[in-house]
Amino acid sequence: MFSFARSRRNYMNADDAILDDVKAAILADTHFFLVGLGSGASHEHLKAILVRIRTRELQLIKEKGIMLTPVLWRILQNRIANRRPNDIIDTME
Repeated sequence: MFSFARSRRNYMNADDAILDDVKAAILADTHFFLVGLGSGASHEHLKAILVRIRTRELQLIKEKGIMLTPVLWRILQNRIANRRPNDIIDTME
């Protein structure tokens, strides 16, 4: 389900190690988004996670020209758009 538009190179240098960390952070944020979606996180919280993912993607684009596949963005945006209002759990009582 999760992929990057360009494949990983065979060699590894310091820049590639940093980019691997950014990719890992994107994967972790995507996981947090999906868990939050399933557990009833607020719309604002989910949007904040999407902003973090987008910020990290922009870093990848700037550094190496690597971006998330558009299919992944469509999936994440459809998931948040198609939430039912009763999916949101208010824990601020």
